[in-house]
Amino acid sequence: MGRGIPVGLFTPKSAPLIGVDVSSTAVKVLQLSQAGTRYRVEHYAVEPLPPNAVVEKKHC
Repeated sequence: MGRGIPVGLFTPKSAPLIGVDVSSTAVKVLQLSQAGTRYRVEHYAVEPLPPNAVVEKKHC
């Protein structure tokens, strides 16, 4: 018997989810992948910002 193609080799994977949070002190990025009904953190990064890089304004 010949070798078969591994199951799941050509099944489409769900696109990764990306979250970005920009605050006055840092930029945070998170990449999630989905496995069934659960999510898994694949990558994350936090990059501090220099003082006054982001100016917050209050809206009334």
